Amino acid sequence: MTATVSLFDELKKGGYEACLMTTFNVNFSFYEEVLLRRMQASGINHHMLFVDKKMCLAAMLENPPTKAGNEYVLAPMDCSGAFHPKLILLLGKNKGLLAVGSNNVTLSGYGQNLEITNVFEFSVNKNEAHLQLFIKAFEAFKDWFNVYGSKLPSSVGVVLDRTTNLCPWITPKSSQSKILASDYRLLYSANSERSLWQQLEEYLPSNITSVIGLSAFFDTKLAFLDKLTSLSENQIVLAVQPSSVTAPDELFSDKRLRVVNLDSLTEVNTLNRYAHAKLLYLSGDNNLFISGSANFSEPAWSRNITSGKASNAEAIIVVSGDEAKVLAESLSITNVTSLDTVISHSERKVKRNTESQSSCDLVIIEAQGNSEIHIPAMERWGVEHRLCYKNDLDLFESIDSKFHEGSWVIERAIFERNKGRVINVVVQDTVIALIVLIFSDQIINKCTSPKERLLTEAIGSLGTDMPNLSGLLKCFEGMVFTSSETRAQASKKKENNSHEIDPETLIEPFSNSVVRVGMSGRHRAVSGDIGLLLDCFIYSIGRRGGIDSAKIYGEDELGRNEEDLIGSEDTAADYLVKVDISPEKVIEDSIQKKMLGILKRLDTSISSLTNRSKIIENKPVVLSIL
Repeated sequence: MTATVSLFDELKKGGYEACLMTTFNVNFSFYEEVLLRRMQASGINHHMLFVDKKMCLAAMLENPPTKAGNEYVLAPMDCSGAFHPKLILLLGKNKGLLAVGSNNVTLSGYGQNLEITNVFEFSVNKNEAHLQLFIKAFEAFKDWFNVYGSKLPSSVGVVLDRTTNLCPWITPKSSQSKILASDYRLLYSANSERSLWQQLEEYLPSNITSVIGLSAFFDTKLAFLDKLTSLSENQIVLAVQPSSVTAPDELFSDKRLRVVNLDSLTEVNTLNRYAHAKLLYLSGDNNLFISGSANFSEPAWSRNITSGKASNAEAIIVVSGDEAKVLAESLSITNVTSLDTVISHSERKVKRNTESQSSCDLVIIEAQGNSEIHIPAMERWGVEHRLCYKNDLDLFESIDSKFHEGSWVIERAIFERNKGRVINVVVQDTVIALIVLIFSDQIINKCTSPKERLLTEAIGSLGTDMPNLSGLLKCFEGMVFTSSETRAQASKKKENNSHEIDPETLIEPFSNSVVRVGMSGRHRAVSGDIGLLLDCFIYSIGRRGGIDSAKIYGEDELGRNEEDLIGSEDTAADYLVKVDISPEKVIEDSIQKKMLGILKRLDTSISSLTNRSKIIENKPVVLSIL
């Protein structure tokens, strides 16, 4: 069924923590000041925007972003054809929303054009038939990054992978048992061996009696229409806007087609709307309704990695069976056959500034370094180039920097004051390159789960005057694992004590693969988030009060280890016999009591493990708590 869906109304419901988007064209003011602002207000902090690189550069020259690399990841996709999919993937811990359509991230795409967008919702234990679409969509993002984003900083891939921290249900492994049969399928192209058309052929009906299509663009040789006309012996119907369609004159004289005028529809004519939608409806023994980003062109549908020609990246939704028929009827698709036939058309001429796109570089660089950031200079920039920001008056302001061994060295404080602003590489008064810095440490922090953020913040607070000890203890309680042998008892215990923290709430997102990794001259026994948190924890304790980090290795501030202290008078028992009822002592006793409880639970969990591999697997968690 069709309905008007308000993205803003959906955001108000809450429950989403991440948003991944793709687009061909982009208006950065619309994205940053409207979409991004609304999503951040609803609690979504993790954002990634995949954009066609050529169109991204054109948009930045006209209206540059001001928040890229700081509040969201801007990922220009370097595609031989056009990076053309239009997806929105809203993800939360227990829910998701997927939109696959024809609208770009522009004001026209979201409110003025005639567009078609497929919207699917998923909730844990609800709408699970749509789960496969979400898994496929996330796989598409990863494929697009691997194929078209290989030149981007590796941190972009890290941020994309860490999306699963916020919605573990979207991984195929964790959701395999929940995938159900569905009449909806998501198909996408990523310069693979199979073109979009080859993927669609698996679902084509055996006997097609009617073909109806709508598109705004056609290839110059009408090669894709050869495939469409071969599907049925009957004349196919194409709906276009004569004044805006991009197509050769042969489209209107081809006897295999009947081209009808969309402008005769009241909604299109009276509202003066540009028909940017793309759809295909096939009826016969079975029905297929196909819509998404793909225009009726050869680069969109027919080319693959073996064709040797530029091919697009696209995404479409295929609806089959009775659902396709209901959808077509609700959109009155079959009514277009009664529209006036187009005799000729005046092709709309769109002037594109291709010269500025080809002569200007777009560079994405990860901002590394605590005090200084190094920006490598390209040889083709020449020796006279300089780095600048553009002010509100559109004037260049040089950035205070020094050139050393082929790179510009700039104080990080300068970038801290200008986060999100695009750096212009200028020769005289001509922009020859645009540079976007990705502050990966802050971006990665935005795609951590709430519990993971709590642990990181609690550890970071240990060196301050107000350590978040309650948050730290809460995290430790959540870290205590339960073996598979005692999981049933733990589950039963949880039912009887509803206030008890789930013993596996925090261990799931962390990587516990046991490897040896070099770190500052030492070795640690685990990689991933647990390893990083251990480093952070040890570093924090080592710096508290100016005490040397050797304390962590069994030494006190005087350099004595535990063996040296055996038999000394300064034992724990001597402190315990002293009477102290100060608030600090009360807090200390409370923390000790909680910590002892955590350690007892940890001891019980370890004792219950009979499988040695399980004990080794959980060593990092034990170590982090200790």
